[in-house]
Amino acid sequence: MEKSQKKLDIDIQNLYFTTNHEWVYKDGESVVIGVTGIAVNNLGPIVSLDLPVEGDEILTCVPF
Repeated sequence: MEKSQKKLDIDIQNLYFTTNHEWVYKDGESVVIGVTGIAVNNLGPIVSLDLPVEGDEILTCVPF
């Protein structure tokens, strides 16, 4: 396992998938966002991300 990977103890009742091979895991007030293995194989390396600033509000169904 690479340093950037983290193994999660996931309760599948709090795991949600999109039709675009993204997933969200809700753990209390926090969420973990990821992509499926299919997306990883098709996309290639992810070289940058634009994330909101900590504390910013993120709305449902609105890209950030």
